[in-house]
Amino acid sequence: MEVAVVHRIIEQHAATRGETLAIVCGQEAATYRELNVRANGMARHFMQIGLRRGGHATVRLAHGIDLAAVLLAVLKAGASYTWIAGSGCIRSVAISGQYTEESTPAHVVDLTPALGEPLRSGPNLPVLTRATDTATVVGGLSGGSPMLVPHETLAALRRPAVAARPQLWDGDPSTFDLWTGLLSGATLSVESAPALINAA
Repeated sequence: MEVAVVHRIIEQHAATRGETLAIVCGQEAATYRELNVRANGMARHFMQIGLRRGGHATVRLAHGIDLAAVLLAVLKAGASYTWIAGSGCIRSVAISGQYTEESTPAHVVDLTPALGEPLRSGPNLPVLTRATDTATVVGGLSGGSPMLVPHETLAALRRPAVAARPQLWDGDPSTFDLWTGLLSGATLSVESAPALINAA
């Protein structure tokens, strides 16, 4: 049986239980449908500025609903991501070719205008990603060896039994807690990330 890629599983949630809350962050909330619509729009934006399958995005953004949409959008575009937590005023993505441990030229884009655009419904993008493609790169920011995590590893975090109760997303730099909740169809509750998370 073929392992589904991360964004396809979440698209299925958006189609079958779209009005279920995906993320609650203070007074803000997003349903699975809203999260998917927002990520579709952002993915098209990323593809217009050159993000493609096999590409990599280094995302600097505070954790919350916007971050979830941006990371989902990167995956929908076929690329992988590294998340570096930023303050509310740091909202950028550096787009480059395939991830390497060496510094590579990157196109830095301010996310603020795109995140301010209104939600527009649109079809899901074609899924060109394979389960073995890298979804996220964890570590490597403080001198350690980076870990390239494929879609199939994240998809294995899916836990059907957790959907009935709220799950905490505490801003772990691996984002495994984010995907465990969303892949399982749970409602994530956001708490502030520790001040030193992702510190270089």
